Amino acid sequence: EQRFHKADANTDGQLSRKEAYAEFPRMPEFFDEIDRNQDNAITLPEVKDALQRRVDAAVDALERGDWHTLGQLFNQSHASLRDDFEVSCTELDALVEACLAEPRCLGARLTGAGFGGAVVALLERGGLDQSLGRICTTYAQHTGFAARGFEVRSRGGVRRDV
Repeated sequence: EQRFHKADANTDGQLSRKEAYAEFPRMPEFFDEIDRNQDNAITLPEVKDALQRRVDAAVDALERGDWHTLGQLFNQSHASLRDDFEVSCTELDALVEACLAEPRCLGARLTGAGFGGAVVALLERGGLDQSLGRICTTYAQHTGFAARGFEVRSRGGVRRDV
């Protein structure tokens, strides 16, 4: 059961600020900016808005070419998906950790629907084959499973639909 269901289960569809911090501990930086209503509660749309702010911050980092900030956002996103939404798994967490152990990695996170699947990692340019080799070796040593890495490049840039 996903954590959002707790908000839906409340008769008024709200979480208290205390409940929100307990349910989403990796997102306190956004809760400080959410408008409070009279009883100091957070509604489900406000939680969704907080998530959208993280997406907007990633788009802004991409548009500025700020790869370090984007990497930090990747890491924050993975921590939130793992801890707040509980949609990661041991193998994905191990792969993210293997990526983050690579000196050329700026950030890593699970991608897709969670509960297994893939990781996207942001690596500095140059030495990609060596970096992927070290990541896959580290992952195999920790899990006993083989991993494959692929180079992907964005095409057409980032755009914001308004």
